[in-house]
Order: sequence, then C-alpha cells, then structure tokens
Amino acid sequence: MITTKTTRNDPGYWRIPNSKTRPFRDWLRWGHGKVDILKAIEESVDTFYYQIAYDMGIDRLSKWMMMFGFGDYTGIDIYEESKANMPTREWKMARHRTHGIKVTQSLLVSDKATGPQHQCR
Repeated sequence: MITTKTTRNDPGYWRIPNSKTRPFRDWLRWGHGKVDILKAIEESVDTFYYQIAYDMGIDRLSKWMMMFGFGDYTGIDIYEESKANMPTREWKMARHRTHGIKVTQSLLVSDKATGPQHQCR
C-alpha cells in the first residue's frame, strides 16, 4: 500500500474520488504540499491518511484496525466503557440494509493509529 517513498500532494483538503461529497479539510487550510510518510507523521497530515484509508478499502482497513484493537475494549478500568462498532461490509448490510459504504471522517482518521508501521498488501 505505502512505502517510505510513497508521496501524496496535499492541497488542504481531500474529497472521495468520483463523488460530489463535501471536501474533508486538513488542519492546515492551504495544505502541506508534497507529503511523504515522515512528513505525514511529523505534521499530522490528515489528507494523507484519508487517501491511504480509501486506497485500502473497507475490508482491508477493518481487518488491520481490528488487529490493532480498534472496536474492542481498551483494558482501562472505566465503568462506562463499551465495545465500538467496527464498520465492515457485513455490519453495513445488517445496520442499513445496503452494501454501500459511506466513508466517514472518523473512520478515516482512525487509521492514524495504525499508521505506516506495516506495509499492507
């Protein structure tokens, strides 16, 4: 999926390809320009992670997030803690009776925790 040589251009926003959705803004409104994985980590370049998550697809993204413990208990002793939903195709069908996956900002941002530590293929 990505290597240390992977770069993306960040104009300050990201839009789901071939859609008319609103743009997801980066925290740096005018963008970071050419971004590699080191710059993405150092400057927390949101759009870099959005594109990587989109490129991974919902199935691979869900699989990798689950391997890092997303959607499960944290192990912190908090009375109110509960397990979270991990969006998958099956969850989408059961919840909304459709196969379409709506990409949300929280799902895309969640990929930051798994980050570039592993090359996903």
